[in-house]
Amino acid sequence: MATTSNTIRDHPLIKGGVRTTGRIHMILPDGSYNCSILGNPLQHPEARHQVVVPRRAWFAQEVEDPDVYCLASIPVAPGFDFKDFSMGNRGDLIKEYPQHRDVIMKLTPNDN
Repeated sequence: MATTSNTIRDHPLIKGGVRTTGRIHMILPDGSYNCSILGNPLQHPEARHQVVVPRRAWFAQEVEDPDVYCLASIPVAPGFDFKDFSMGNRGDLIKEYPQHRDVIMKLTPNDN
């Protein structure tokens, strides 16, 4: 199940308590794309317990197996303020990052 894309001005650190792996999809400020695996590296060698999302990057989490959970917390440093938080708008994100249309379509709700 996908979550809504969002961005935070400061540096979020995503930490997971997982029974499966989750993918942290990121569109970085320079327009490049990165995907990190959140999970237990003892069970999934490519996974990490924590993922740092760069400042001002758009990100969304996707759980690999929709029949189980992935609990994630997102502490932000130096601090969180809602005025620095934005929810992604599918149309705006596609206009700004047309090269990532497929992942944006997959992970954002329809704007209609």
